[in-house]
Amino acid sequence: MSAGVISQPATRQKGEIRLINAVPCAVHVPPILAARRYVSPRSRPITPEEAETRRIAYALKRGVETGIAAREMAELLPTDLPTITLVPVPASTGSIEANLILARAIAAEYGPQARVVPVLNRIVPVESSCARRRRGLPGLTAADHKFVRVGGWFALPVFLVDNVATNGATLAAARYALGFGTGLVFADASPTYQPPAK
Repeated sequence: MSAGVISQPATRQKGEIRLINAVPCAVHVPPILAARRYVSPRSRPITPEEAETRRIAYALKRGVETGIAAREMAELLPTDLPTITLVPVPASTGSIEANLILARAIAAEYGPQARVVPVLNRIVPVESSCARRRRGLPGLTAADHKFVRVGGWFALPVFLVDNVATNGATLAAARYALGFGTGLVFADASPTYQPPAK
């Protein structure tokens, strides 16, 4: 499998029903803008700064402590555009509440050019990748995320707002459902993480 591609098995079982919006065999992970690097303590001992990043990332799942994250994420966005659109990505439960709060906080930091448009829904809840890894299972793939676009007109560019990117599968599925979008996350755990340009 090449870097930046999320794949699923190409085989099909007899009688299997495919959803109309099923994610195809290979979906490319979109570009990801991330304020910080997310490091797992399972990989190595983490620094106090990395522990603080993890604490904030988990708090964002509850829709709290958005101030620092929103400021740092807003600084990653281009400043020379008349309009940008922030789309909150649904959590594994299907709720967009926490990422909607985060997207609105980013918009408030960025200014009136930023519009928050919640146009993604999850068809069915899924077990989170974090919970799966705790049980010794692999994380979710793009095909596991069943997102649908639920209408709405918005201006490009579009930024897909989430608290953390692990392998990029969630953002890949969200981009596939919309047809476009760049990931905008507080912390990135993927090996392709690029620190923000200073």
